[in-house]
Amino acid sequence: MSTAVTVTTFTDPMMGLSYEQEPVYRALETHFGEQLQFRYRMGLLVPDVMRLVDPHDLPLGEDEAIRRYNTRLAQVYLDEEPIGGLPIVMDGFALFSAEERSTLNLCLAYEAALIVEPERADAYLYALRFATIVMARRTTRLAVAMDVAREEGLDAGALENCVADGRAGVALADDLARARGLGIRGLPAVHVRCGERSEPVHGLADRAAFVASIDRVSDGAVKPSVPDATAEGLSSLLGSHPLMSAQEITAAFDLDGIDAAEELAAPLVASGTADMVHVKDGWFLRRQPRPAQL
Repeated sequence: MSTAVTVTTFTDPMMGLSYEQEPVYRALETHFGEQLQFRYRMGLLVPDVMRLVDPHDLPLGEDEAIRRYNTRLAQVYLDEEPIGGLPIVMDGFALFSAEERSTLNLCLAYEAALIVEPERADAYLYALRFATIVMARRTTRLAVAMDVAREEGLDAGALENCVADGRAGVALADDLARARGLGIRGLPAVHVRCGERSEPVHGLADRAAFVASIDRVSDGAVKPSVPDATAEGLSSLLGSHPLMSAQEITAAFDLDGIDAAEELAAPLVASGTADMVHVKDGWFLRRQPRPAQL
């Protein structure tokens, strides 16, 4: 049996729950290393926002009903912040509108990145979440999602072509079919697999639950080890995650709080390898230099 373990997450780029789960994933990544692989599949969380608006708001018109839904959704996001502690900023939040009624463009943008630039796709997914949940950008607009791609150094033109020619849509349909085949009815949903053995894990499981699942599916062959908490180790992690929250850094290296994360990041900031992005109630570490925009 193969000893490579794959953690597959069915999610959506707008999902605050998946965003708040990132510290657990960073910890798994640093503690299991190359024994563990992550895979994301899109679940199209919101096919049509009009299915979610309050029916009592419909007589006020579509625009007002959606505006009120955005207000309620912003509060849902804020209520999720304590899960992982990652900053959530809802100032000016207006993700949906009469023109942008679903998360289809978000899902297609990620699928296109996975096809065109697979090595950058997961970092792009994180960037889309940051743009949506921290910067309150209307990423449901394909043009905005492509702006984020350019800022992250992806070839936005190639991504747009992938959406336009239908390849991204085919990939999304495959993800949705896989979710139906597994009986998934809610997002996020996670499956852990090693060889022919797999099992579901609750979408908000803690590190201990994942470690136990990995142990079961690998028959005890895959074990965690404690990473060295060094600036070099953090720099290496930034190679695959060019934007990380303080909470992720803390979890990844088993640090004793946010102050310790800032101390670990300090040599990278001083050398210009990274800089700190300060947001309301927190900060992120961003790798420098940023890639050239295409």
